[in-house]
Amino acid sequence: MIVKEQLALQQLAQMLSRTIPETVEHVEVEWIRADIDGRSDVAAVRRRLGGEAGVGGEDFAKVASEVGVSAGFADQQGYVGWVPKGAFPNLDDALFSDAADDKESLPVGEISGPLYTQDGVYIVRKLSGPEDRGFTLQMRSKLNGELVTKWQNDEQAKGADEGWLKMNFNSKWYSWVADQVALSAPRVAPGQQGAPPGQGGPGGLQGAPGGQGFPGGQR
Repeated sequence: MIVKEQLALQQLAQMLSRTIPETVEHVEVEWIRADIDGRSDVAAVRRRLGGEAGVGGEDFAKVASEVGVSAGFADQQGYVGWVPKGAFPNLDDALFSDAADDKESLPVGEISGPLYTQDGVYIVRKLSGPEDRGFTLQMRSKLNGELVTKWQNDEQAKGADEGWLKMNFNSKWYSWVADQVALSAPRVAPGQQGAPPGQGGPGGLQGAPGGQGFPGGQR
């Protein structure tokens, strides 16, 4: 089943990749990325950079090299290069203007405040652009991945609204779900009204098939 799902996703990615034009709007950026676990004081990092245009602040590359956490898109000094619209959807409002919604993006040369996304907290400086450009291989792959994710989310939302999205369990999965319901049910002392015939262990997700705590998953 997993192999079939992987093959289906690959086919979907190939199909969606054909919808990407040769050139799209790009902006040139550098950024400082922090993990979302709260270990970095991003407000303090932003203060180190000075005003909106970096006036009175430390060198951006120096701060990025000291505190930035790379996700594979920026170099050690925080330089990312040319980023296409849609490759980082949660940053699009900061990087790209939208005439339809009358939204202004970050001006060239200015530094954003902390931008919170699902995969990290970003402090971004726009260096130039926008301009229509071709893709680097890395950015084309990133955009393609975002298109796949959006397609999946849209279809799940559509299925939920229209009532055709259902979860199918085989006997192994059904048994595991039933066990988790029993384990996480409110506990009452034996003899009290509603007490189960036997007492289970403490509540929580344990003993899942394929991994501890989640089906097929890891810690």
